Amino acid sequence: MSTEPTGRPPENPRTDIGAADVLWGLIYTHDRANQNTEEIEGALARIGALIELLVERGVLTREEIAAAEQRAGDAVRKRFVERQMAVIRQDFDVGKYEWEGGVEIDCENRVHLCRAACCRLTVGLSTEDVKEGLLRWETHMPYALAHARDGYCVHMEPGTCRCTVYEHRPIPCRAYDCRKDERIWVDFEKRIPNPNVEDPDWPNEYVLARRSPGDPAADEVEGGSGAT
Repeated sequence: MSTEPTGRPPENPRTDIGAADVLWGLIYTHDRANQNTEEIEGALARIGALIELLVERGVLTREEIAAAEQRAGDAVRKRFVERQMAVIRQDFDVGKYEWEGGVEIDCENRVHLCRAACCRLTVGLSTEDVKEGLLRWETHMPYALAHARDGYCVHMEPGTCRCTVYEHRPIPCRAYDCRKDERIWVDFEKRIPNPNVEDPDWPNEYVLARRSPGDPAADEVEGGSGAT
């Protein structure tokens, strides 16, 4: 009888999995993660040594290496996002309930123009948000604020565009200032929205660069981790 995996779940999956099974599964995962960490540390040490030799022998300058590293890093982060393997974080030096700032925007008078586009941007939750457990995040992209099928934040009330978690919203949402965001407004004062906000696929790419607390774009995008 063939024992090759079929790619299908077993007809009679186990239903007697207990705490001991879960414990050993976690121990195995932790052990494999430690092995991966050791291998990564070794690879980093070798790469660092090669960089030092290249600089010492005048083959490359540190500035050239730094520029190349930035380009490569952006490409890697973009690839992880496209493959839905990214881990997104956004932490600040102050808690969201202590944070002060932001501007008053007459959203109720503009939402019919901007289509609440800001609620479609990618927002990285902070450690505080995740531990609090009130905001939902994408299971395929920890810890990005979850979006519904229509592209809007799951915490936005359909029809009214009201934030249902307003008191608990993350810092990027609290600090966001759309007035000079060209992704949303061609001219804020003249109330001319960017026509692309009508596009179902808007925004069509993630912003990977670090921005101020006033921009919901993810603060950090990292490659996903896992035992191999």
